[in-house]
Amino acid sequence: MPEQQRLAGSNFSYFCFPLNDFLEVQKRLGFETIELFGGSPQLWIDAYEHEDGKKIQKKIKEAGLVCLVLTPETAAFQYPLWTEDEDWRVHAISYWKQAIAVAAEIGCRIVCVTVTGGFLDQNMEKQLENCCECLKVLVKEAHLHRIQLALEAAPLKYGELVKDLKTVGWMIQNVPGLYAALDTAVMIQAKETVDDWVQALGDRIIHVHLADSCDGTYQVWGEGRLNPKEIVEKLEKAGYKGIYSLKLDEYDYYDEPALFDERNRNGLLEGLGR
Repeated sequence: MPEQQRLAGSNFSYFCFPLNDFLEVQKRLGFETIELFGGSPQLWIDAYEHEDGKKIQKKIKEAGLVCLVLTPETAAFQYPLWTEDEDWRVHAISYWKQAIAVAAEIGCRIVCVTVTGGFLDQNMEKQLENCCECLKVLVKEAHLHRIQLALEAAPLKYGELVKDLKTVGWMIQNVPGLYAALDTAVMIQAKETVDDWVQALGDRIIHVHLADSCDGTYQVWGEGRLNPKEIVEKLEKAGYKGIYSLKLDEYDYYDEPALFDERNRNGLLEGLGR
């Protein structure tokens, strides 16, 4: 089983609370490591500038925590890497460059990329090719900041372009230097298994969003049908060395995220046999 510092809290369900509240909860729950979702009001980023990452890093450090992963906001679909419109793609690339820059200021090692949106009435392969060209630029940008980009499949509610292992694998094959992030809820949505991901991508998997699920929605550990011990053991056996971020990304958790975070952590630890 992974050591404690490799289990990370995340702020995906803290939209209605300030960053300090999230940090206090994670410290109280015994986390040492966190992942930040880069969306307001926790952290703002746009195509032209970003919040002072050093100030964010100072708050995190004062809470006794370290942030290793940043997942920028993409669910609003305003920064599409897939579009045919060149000006729009340039705008999207600019946003992701800002995200990479603030991640470096915070001290992150990984920026997690989710490709959301996509036109259902246009050629999917062409849109994926547009994504590839943009990601090639961003991988080089990330390298300058000593950051790795990890692409994850998106929940279907956010788009159908990069939605499963097949599309993530295709993108990684076509973008040198791009890595993968495994989201266990999206894995269930796509009717895939950890074995599928390990066999296809192996050491290209550098980040994991660990969530219980029955149907692709994010659930508190113990309320879905996944076995966290089995998932972790298979990843560790395959040589996975990254962190496991607990993720609750559903509206049901937004009113009382601290309560559900505690239940989620307790359910995971019980499932891991701790």
